[in-house]
Amino acid sequence: MKTTVIPKGLQGIDIKKGIAVWEDDWEDYFYVLQLFSKRRRDSAKDICQLLKDGERTQAMELAHAVKGVSGNLYLSPTFERAKDLEMVLRQEDADETAALEAFDEAMTTALSSIDLLLKLNAPAPSESTPIDLNETRILLNKIAVMLRETILDETFTSMLSTAEKTLKPHVGDDVTTLKRQASEFDFKDALKTLETIAGKLNISIEE
Repeated sequence: MKTTVIPKGLQGIDIKKGIAVWEDDWEDYFYVLQLFSKRRRDSAKDICQLLKDGERTQAMELAHAVKGVSGNLYLSPTFERAKDLEMVLRQEDADETAALEAFDEAMTTALSSIDLLLKLNAPAPSESTPIDLNETRILLNKIAVMLRETILDETFTSMLSTAEKTLKPHVGDDVTTLKRQASEFDFKDALKTLETIAGKLNISIEE
């Protein structure tokens, strides 16, 4: 098992409390950190643009969303600054400049730590191993059935993890996209992505 590398002096993130939320499952923890990094990286710029466009309510909602996720990940300074910014944005005539700058600084620090953490724990490159096409066909068709019936239980999650581990060397990031879409309950697009994966492997998905 690969040893998790936790560099000393990481700022903006409480690793010990964060991984406890995910019951010491480093793979899932790193996955959600990566999602946060990708999806919320430009939040300060996005909020600034919304304010310029006169969309103060939407800016407040974005700050609220970042507050929630950063709290779950124990990015505590980001959580506190997002909370402060949200409170300021709730006041129609308040000047948000200082709160937005503090939020941007906290986000930058957290994202730098997340980037370093993910870089140090990136999977080592390896040669792709052959897959059993019959087993893969069965697996993908089971996933398709569960997506159509919106069954997102532990069995479904386990099958997605298996697909990601075994198929990523062969189909690239499509399998990661599938996992994300399923987690967001985007069943229609998840089925399309599943069909793309099957097509790359010359496997048919039964209707």
